[in-house]
Amino acid sequence: IVGQSNVDAFVEHQFNQWSQKISKKWKDYTALVDKIQAIDSSWTAPITLFKGSTLEEGQHYEKELLAAIKSADKWLSKAQSEQGSDELDRLRQDIVSIPNSDYRLIIKKFENYELSLIRTISDQLASQDQQLIMVLASSKGNCLVKVPKSMSATLSAPDIINQLTQWTGGKGGGRPDMAQAGGLDESKLSEALDQLKDHVFTNL
Repeated sequence: IVGQSNVDAFVEHQFNQWSQKISKKWKDYTALVDKIQAIDSSWTAPITLFKGSTLEEGQHYEKELLAAIKSADKWLSKAQSEQGSDELDRLRQDIVSIPNSDYRLIIKKFENYELSLIRTISDQLASQDQQLIMVLASSKGNCLVKVPKSMSATLSAPDIINQLTQWTGGKGGGRPDMAQAGGLDESKLSEALDQLKDHVFTNL
């Protein structure tokens, strides 16, 4: 009886350890699902939270969950790439020329975009126009600024970020040609971005 009790305790300990590991993976999966559904609200998750009670059932579920995470991650990467490509075409229409300068400027606020997607868009824009100044923000309170290296001595990316955070709060910093900020007050962001255009025009 003592021996059986030890076995039962060991199995229970293993199951509890496995449950903690799966709980973390499930949180990772639901985070992916949230990002996917922000792009396509009709997308439904093919797997639900584990409801089994044995380690064997759990190990089978773990394989299904890992496969679901891999599939969701692949779907999200493809969707974000396509979304970025579509957005790029629309963004070109928002680029303005800066008077008495070779530089051009785009200031844009995206709704619910992750900073990683904004970085991808900025890289694509920069590859097509090396004289482009970019101020790309998200309603999530993030902002990315990129400026041509030839301009950074006159008006650097941190200069622009610092001016923005004076109006919106938050903190930021970075290199002369690229900087970012977080914790911006979303309620002040649109007005601040409008003001930022005049700030860039005036300081170039």
